[in-house]
Amino acid sequence: MSKINLCLAFTVTFLVGVIVGLSANFGWGLPLGTSLTLLIAIFGFGVAIYQSYATRTHNRLLIKPHLIFKSSFANTILEGFYTYTLKVKNVGLGPAVILKYSISLGDELELDGHTIFDALVRDANKHFNANGAAHCVAGFLYPEHALEKGEEKILFEVSFPKEKLSFMQGRELAKQFVKSIDAKIAYSCHYGNHFYASKKIIEPNILLISSEAE
Repeated sequence: MSKINLCLAFTVTFLVGVIVGLSANFGWGLPLGTSLTLLIAIFGFGVAIYQSYATRTHNRLLIKPHLIFKSSFANTILEGFYTYTLKVKNVGLGPAVILKYSISLGDELELDGHTIFDALVRDANKHFNANGAAHCVAGFLYPEHALEKGEEKILFEVSFPKEKLSFMQGRELAKQFVKSIDAKIAYSCHYGNHFYASKKIIEPNILLISSEAE
């Protein structure tokens, strides 16, 4: 039982005890009919308070956001390239208002909206031996930005040349690259409740999208 319910039960019990005492003529001398009327009023008051509390709790649940990270690896997005994508998606019931977003990539700690792209391009070309041929997209979540229900946003996307790499070899390279990512998101709902999402990818669960058999 929640603290609200305990307080409500205690208050109603106390008031009932007081009314019973009054009805028993413990110095106050209220007639029985008046006492019963007051009892009914007190119970109605308690029910009204609980109903208000339950409605507010229900409304909070109706707008509760929930952010998750989504990874995918594909060979169909860009001709001649494998593509790894990391997204964040709001699978909750209401908007997620961003409070703080932090992401690190390899040795680059606490990247921001101005440094994330340069760090991604540098590390991706180095890791995938792309010699400058890697195609990169970087996104950033700024404070007070909101992700609506069902909305998703690309945090970053890397496309690197297939060359002589098989699909599974490319996937293994992507898995190793993903291990260097550490992302954290602090967000809230419109009621002001705070939530957190974090992803330190040790062994990533990557969705595979392939148009060819390996």
